[in-house]
Amino acid sequence: MQVKNTSTVPTNISIFTTLNNFFRIFVTAEQLMVGVRVFGLLALMVGTVIGGGIASAGFYKNAVHGQLSYKVKLGVEKMQLALAPNIEYNVRLHVEFADRRADEISWLAEKTTGTSFPVMNTALANMNLQIAAIQNGLETVRVENRDNAVEISKLLQRKVALYQSVLGKVQPVIPQVYVPTLIALQDTLDQTSFNALAVIVEKYIAGDVQAPQGVVQIKVVDSIAQAENKLEVALKKKTTNDKNSTALEAKAAVAAAKELVKQEKYQAALSKISEAVNLTKQVEATPVVVPPQSIDTQPSSTNTININSNGS
Repeated sequence: MQVKNTSTVPTNISIFTTLNNFFRIFVTAEQLMVGVRVFGLLALMVGTVIGGGIASAGFYKNAVHGQLSYKVKLGVEKMQLALAPNIEYNVRLHVEFADRRADEISWLAEKTTGTSFPVMNTALANMNLQIAAIQNGLETVRVENRDNAVEISKLLQRKVALYQSVLGKVQPVIPQVYVPTLIALQDTLDQTSFNALAVIVEKYIAGDVQAPQGVVQIKVVDSIAQAENKLEVALKKKTTNDKNSTALEAKAAVAAAKELVKQEKYQAALSKISEAVNLTKQVEATPVVVPPQSIDTQPSSTNTININSNGS
């Protein structure tokens, strides 16, 4: 008679098999694989956010419009913005990207000539979109009353001054046909700086220690000086004198702003500065009128003598 051996033979079970059997109690194999893929995707996205700045600043540093590597750099930037954890981080990213656009514009100004200038026009327009995004972010920070609104506003004012310096060097070297795009960008920058100042003043009135009166007063006075200087430049470009009504209103608004600063009414002073800026734009938009020159239809005595002498 044969006896069947039923004793258990010890076998080595792998850790993978053990974990697989354990997780199958709670999830199916398909669900587990989906989870692994999601985790891998998140890891890739986080790696993109962390490494994107390094990649853009390094390998893609000199990438400009029209190059494949430039499109990759912009794609990485969009990914970083999509994964920004909060609005403050989002604004700072936009500032970082605006720095890159300014560097690209500066580089193009040195390298671009002739038929390549449309690339510069695109670069200016793209930076304008970046600054507009910063404006929107600043407004969100202001509305949500974030604690670091003053810090962000001060940062934006410093950056705007830097960007304006870059554009001031670019303007003389680009064709006149692209100057309107540059001017539109400069206007957006001015508005961003003004909005940032408005946030600082608003926080000062609310008693924020990050916006002391001394800082607020200096910044408002600087803004008045800038508005006054722009008005003077606009008037110098016109052949008409500064006695027209729009120019007089602009000058009155500047004077009123100065008086309001003396009274420590900074928010009211900002309103007058804004009024002066808008009036200055009207002065700039006024067509240059060339006074007609008088034409003497009567022949001069010299011509008469010459004609007579020729006929003699």
